[in-house]
Amino acid sequence: MYKERGYDAVVVTDHYHQKWFETQEIVKKDAVEEYFKGYEELHAYGEQIGVRVLYGAEVRFAENGNDYLIYGFEKAFLNDPAAIFQMGAAAFSKRCRDENVFFMQAHPFRDGCVPADPRLLDAVEATNMNPRHNNHNDLAHAFAQANHLTETCGSDCHRLEDRCRAAILSQTLPKDTFELAALLRAGNFSQYFDKELIEQNM
Repeated sequence: MYKERGYDAVVVTDHYHQKWFETQEIVKKDAVEEYFKGYEELHAYGEQIGVRVLYGAEVRFAENGNDYLIYGFEKAFLNDPAAIFQMGAAAFSKRCRDENVFFMQAHPFRDGCVPADPRLLDAVEATNMNPRHNNHNDLAHAFAQANHLTETCGSDCHRLEDRCRAAILSQTLPKDTFELAALLRAGNFSQYFDKELIEQNM
């Protein structure tokens, strides 16, 4: 479906939090292999049809209901979920910066979330287009502007009706998650989202 709409790439950021792992019965010894299984399947299919599939992760810690998107890391970076879940955003942000991993908050004003200390963040998902949440995108945009943070957008696709609602546009196509992180860090992109749908997500 993304191919039909002209997308060159998609990024898989599956949920990485304790409840999801328990639901999927992922055990520590094979956490990375199991976690990235969906990405690997989609990556293989993407190669067949001509859509580049990159990976990231959407991390949640035990401290609250916030979600954080990360890009630009080796898969082994997520190899100890039990420890990561307990780290919290401050400690995890420091680890990301030590290892040059891009760390940003997703939908910071969605009901159940709170904006993180902006000093911990590389960016903010200022426009989240999932139709089943009140994301308060206007507040996320204002938060990013006030704290001089890079703004991104995403379709947050979980179901068929969520597809192709947002994208980033750039002159170059990242070949992997590391080039994606570099692109985001440099701010060499613009945002696209369906303006007819944006009112539903304010």
